Amino acid sequence: MANYIDLFAGCGGLSLGLKNAGWNGIFAIEKNKDAFETLKYNLLTNSSHFNWPDWLPKTNHDIYDVLENYEEQLKQLQGTVDLVAGGPPCQGFSLAGKRIESDKRNNLVHAYIEFVKLVKPKMVFFENVHGFTIPFEDDKVPFSVIVKENLEEIGYNIKSQVVDVSKMGVPQKRKRFILVGSLDNNVDNFFIDLNNYSKSFLENKGLMVEVPIDEAISDLLKENGVYKDPTFKTLITNNKAAMLDDYINSGNTYRYTYDISGINYILTNIINQKFWLDKF
Repeated sequence: MANYIDLFAGCGGLSLGLKNAGWNGIFAIEKNKDAFETLKYNLLTNSSHFNWPDWLPKTNHDIYDVLENYEEQLKQLQGTVDLVAGGPPCQGFSLAGKRIESDKRNNLVHAYIEFVKLVKPKMVFFENVHGFTIPFEDDKVPFSVIVKENLEEIGYNIKSQVVDVSKMGVPQKRKRFILVGSLDNNVDNFFIDLNNYSKSFLENKGLMVEVPIDEAISDLLKENGVYKDPTFKTLITNNKAAMLDDYINSGNTYRYTYDISGINYILTNIINQKFWLDKF
């Protein structure tokens, strides 16, 4: 069975998809503590999905620390990893945001490339926002080209494209830059195959090509009932009172702010994505 490493893993959405597709996880790297705790809850604590190596603690990690502290262990993985997948933070590239070229998170793209150089997986998968393909200035090269050229220098056959995910059953008009690469195989037909397969996939799931948002999440309206997850407050606040009931009963579907020990926490309707993942 094919295996993978998930970088910038967030709460584990990509790992969950790969799990459902029959892949085995090796480990996942995510800096944010709450996001990693969500991934850990779903795919480590309550699942045996990852064959996690003993040398890497099962906690949140900054990818720069992993590259610095575990370089030799990563090199020893060469020849054993089928896929390195990940999408570095998109805030600095997004057309919907301020799009700041100097955003330090933009440099995490190079951390992804460095990780691939050390591990040399058979395949790579990379995703980001549409703005990743647009240069910050007319005379500059877009980051999408930088990633492609760097991976080609390592030896990967690369194919990339901006994909409209609303055409693939996602209830949101969103375009994503997708890049795939292989050391040994030609990937020129990847996006043709993806388009052809997505149609039969949606048909088998009984989904339309373009799914309206109300069809996707209207059952989550409060009028349809409330489910109180008893693990929610423990996961977010380490056993300190979070006033979760006030949040749920407030009817606030965007965010709720409260203070614990002088720290200001903001709960969005998706911060504890463990809650939603458990229901699917």
